[in-house]
Amino acid sequence: MNNIAFNVQINTLLKAKYSIFLAIFPIGFMFLSFFPTWLVAEYLGESFGIQEGVPVKDAEHGWLWLSLLLSAMVVLMLLGYVFGWLLNALLALIIFGWSFEKVFAVFLSSDVPSHWLKDGAAENHREAKQDKLKQWSKVREQGKFKYILKIGVMGWGSTMFIVMAILPALRSSEPIGFSLLWQAVLWVAAGGVFGALGWYFSEKQYFKHRD
Repeated sequence: MNNIAFNVQINTLLKAKYSIFLAIFPIGFMFLSFFPTWLVAEYLGESFGIQEGVPVKDAEHGWLWLSLLLSAMVVLMLLGYVFGWLLNALLALIIFGWSFEKVFAVFLSSDVPSHWLKDGAAENHREAKQDKLKQWSKVREQGKFKYILKIGVMGWGSTMFIVMAILPALRSSEPIGFSLLWQAVLWVAAGGVFGALGWYFSEKQYFKHRD
């Protein structure tokens, strides 16, 4: 899959009004992520005993605090960016009445409508689509099960498990053993579904456009 959120090439082919509209939520939520980053900084400061007004370099665990804070900031910005794209997809599905297949094609495969493209960009887009088909023809050789495990469970599922279960658990004073167990099962299952859907729609696009 060549999702539109990280497809630099397709962004250069879009007309300005579509490019700007699509960027509003991803960029907006990316900047909003600075608020939870501030909360993380406060929490880490309390955990490592970083006193207010004391230079980080002089604190006992200052560099560890800074490293964790910068890591959290990058992760939260990335999550905000991805959430913005998910919101775009949800609006297309609910407000504009797109089908699940069209939403998947546009946002996860960068198969945008032709009227979104700049004049003269259609040919470049067709070439990119052919390149994408060639890439998928290689990916599909690994088999459905391996794809679901790699992309769905290990990729998406494990990421969601870390964000939705492990990170909140680190701030909780309650016993976390059973909670982490059932959430692990939940996100493994959800990752499997995500991977299966990715395989299904990618195969559908492949057989639709390969000729």
